[in-house]
Amino acid sequence: MKKGEILNVTIDKLAPDGSGITEAGNRKIEVKGALPGDVVEVQVAALRRRRARVRLESIITEGVCRIDAKCAHFGVCGGCRWQNVPYEVQCGLKKQILDDALGKIHGFEPDGDIEIVQSPDVYYYRNKMEFSFDRPPKDELVKLGLHEAGRYDSVFNVTGCYLQSEISNKIIDATRAFVLDHGLSAYGLKSHVGLLRYLMIRDGKNTGEVMVNLVTSGEEFGQADAYSRHLLERVPEITTIIRSINSGRGSVSTGEEHHVLHGDGVLNDTIGKYGFTISPDSFFQTNTRQAEQLYDYIAELCSLTGTENVLDLYCGTGTIGIYLAERAKHVTGVELVEDAVRDARLNADRNGIDNIAFIAGQAEKTIDETMGDFDVVICDPPRAGIHPKAMKHLVRMRIPRMIYVSCNIKAVAPDMEMLMLAGYRIKEAKAFDMSPHTPHIETVFLLEIE
Repeated sequence: MKKGEILNVTIDKLAPDGSGITEAGNRKIEVKGALPGDVVEVQVAALRRRRARVRLESIITEGVCRIDAKCAHFGVCGGCRWQNVPYEVQCGLKKQILDDALGKIHGFEPDGDIEIVQSPDVYYYRNKMEFSFDRPPKDELVKLGLHEAGRYDSVFNVTGCYLQSEISNKIIDATRAFVLDHGLSAYGLKSHVGLLRYLMIRDGKNTGEVMVNLVTSGEEFGQADAYSRHLLERVPEITTIIRSINSGRGSVSTGEEHHVLHGDGVLNDTIGKYGFTISPDSFFQTNTRQAEQLYDYIAELCSLTGTENVLDLYCGTGTIGIYLAERAKHVTGVELVEDAVRDARLNADRNGIDNIAFIAGQAEKTIDETMGDFDVVICDPPRAGIHPKAMKHLVRMRIPRMIYVSCNIKAVAPDMEMLMLAGYRIKEAKAFDMSPHTPHIETVFLLEIE
């Protein structure tokens, strides 16, 4: 095998990120855009001892049927990679990824097939999207949209997205028009100069409320009020508009300051019978209707009788804990983000829940055996999985029942193996498709100490 060589290969299976996998010349090859059974033509871009990096040139034979994607940006955008695959087939592909990942957990043998719960909505299912401003070369107009596939430094203008809502598309168009009319600048990732960084939109799928959060650098923005009036004239459905200031150099959409330009600066939505108030930077499950099915399943696994003390680890805005509190004796939530904890306390008050308490702090520095006895722990860690120090404390606490929730299938195996070494056994598992048209999947496990 040589750099630049053209190969014809057949894809065997999928990597956790959805790339097709095969082997050639004793090297592992991952091909983005290829699916199991596809015969593809690739060009070798780089060689390693056991791997080869390749570029997909063409699909010779399709192993998985394709359809026409609805979105005009398909193929350019790095988001909906599987929008050209029928939804039922997408779920079958996710099942393959899931089975392969769970097969790597030493000592775990699933009792039958693990179900994948399909999303109630296949399009317009997201309640939050972040769009980027791009500072192009001289003599070009500022762009507002999403990143090109595989490019952190290149943004294309979104003219219509099928992930969030038709209202969000109107907001993008109105914002882009205002930016161009007023000659506003975009923040440069290398120069660290410019005003506009991100446009974040949230919508309440069950309330109809709409939040617009314009994230800027610390530069002067004298047109802020004019921007707010411009949006409201063109998109009257908007209920609150915020300017968030991020003066750091990191590529993140969170801000250290929030200035409310219209409304009360928060969004309200419901999951089941519970209402939730969400601040600009707070985490909230992005697929609202699927989240209700997810939470119902978590409640089923907890089997609460009203006598249990529950630990809700990485609790975010308290949605899961509040969803469970009426069935428990007491719930304790732990969350790093202070704004999320503030929202969680407000959400508990809003729902009349008085048997729940929230602690702001890092899980690895907050939980230990001195917290008291818990009967159930809900563990919904960030993408990297449970922090090693938090894992050490968690296994020492010996909480009899654990509900482990993960949005990153790659983090599941190492966390499960550590928990199984500590005496936990997987009793039940299910997966939820929170993100149609992508390889992402949410997994839920019931573990008990034997």
